[in-house]
Amino acid sequence: MKNISASKVRWGGALLIAAGLLFLISEAVAAAAWTEPVYRYSYNFISDLGVSGQVIVDGRLVNSPLPQVMNSAMILHGILMVIGVVCLKNSVPRRQRTVALTAAVIHAIGMAMVGSFHGLDYATLNPHILGALLAVLAGDFLAVYTGRFLRKRQTAPGLSAASLLIGSAGFLSVLVLLFFPSEYGAILERFAVYTILGWELVVGVWLIRHSRSFGNFNAADDGAPIQPTSC
Repeated sequence: MKNISASKVRWGGALLIAAGLLFLISEAVAAAAWTEPVYRYSYNFISDLGVSGQVIVDGRLVNSPLPQVMNSAMILHGILMVIGVVCLKNSVPRRQRTVALTAAVIHAIGMAMVGSFHGLDYATLNPHILGALLAVLAGDFLAVYTGRFLRKRQTAPGLSAASLLIGSAGFLSVLVLLFFPSEYGAILERFAVYTILGWELVVGVWLIRHSRSFGNFNAADDGAPIQPTSC
């Protein structure tokens, strides 16, 4: 049996919060730099912020003055998530630890692909689109998986419910975006991504507030229930 220290729990929580805030702040900075045209959250996709030069993408005039800000934030976001999950890895049994780390790494790889390849073509499965799918699906999966794990362990019912709700909403947004394309594509894309960011912030704050009780989680491989902890 291994117990994770409270300081590692706080670090894990802080890194998840930093990942979410980094993305949101960088997005706001990159969007605010647009002048011709003005960036609209309900019309422009997040990936528009990372495109260099003035081009037409799916009928939209894209002209991002600070593409490096958004692209760097995407890559760093994935790295911070992985490090945060690594800090928390000894709080769960080996099998769940492997699944969580794998999901975080896939998310980071996807984010790196999105930040490295411009979103110029949404009609084919190019590296940018593939990276976006990997990042969103893995990130929302991690939220759902966390919720299911906490529910099985009979602890933090509030956080468990929030994780399941957030991750499921993200998955639903992706499915609607893929199979029912519409004029609301940018909104659906944002919802699929923001669910991951919201989950990071919610879990990060919870971990910092409950670092001592979380640090006493039984990490034995038998997966036996532990005493309930209020959220």
